[in-house]
Amino acid sequence: MKLLRDVLLVILALLVDSTFGPKLSVLGIKPDFTLIVLVYLGVFRGQTEATLLGFFAGFIQDVYWVSHFGVSALTRSVVSFAVGYCYGKVVTENFLAQASIMFAAAFLNNLLYSLLSSGGDISGSFLLFFRYGLPGALYTMALWVALLWIVLSLRKRRE
Repeated sequence: MKLLRDVLLVILALLVDSTFGPKLSVLGIKPDFTLIVLVYLGVFRGQTEATLLGFFAGFIQDVYWVSHFGVSALTRSVVSFAVGYCYGKVVTENFLAQASIMFAAAFLNNLLYSLLSSGGDISGSFLLFFRYGLPGALYTMALWVALLWIVLSLRKRRE
């Protein structure tokens, strides 16, 4: 049942990315809601489930953007696997640890995607990364911290 819920959560994140992502764009830089969900799943569910769902999310994105088929599936799988290593090792109330994990995941995802989708143009991929990838990682991290703060505040109110 948890797996079905998590698959639906990934699908919802993909829908939010495609509908609200462009509307939240600032100077062409948009947050990555799918990555936020994958990091959440990696931290709270572990490597195996996060890697499978990362591949699933990346594959769906690759079907949608065929020009770099396979790149998103690979990068999302690698990042989800790496974040899944934090399962049970990170204090969920520690905003600095959570923000660091989110930034590292977004940084790695955007760097890998830039390098793999460049078609061998290393200098172009680094320019693309520093123009969109790095600011996108910061934007995604800021959104993650805001969402985490909201969720933890709601949990404390229930108690």
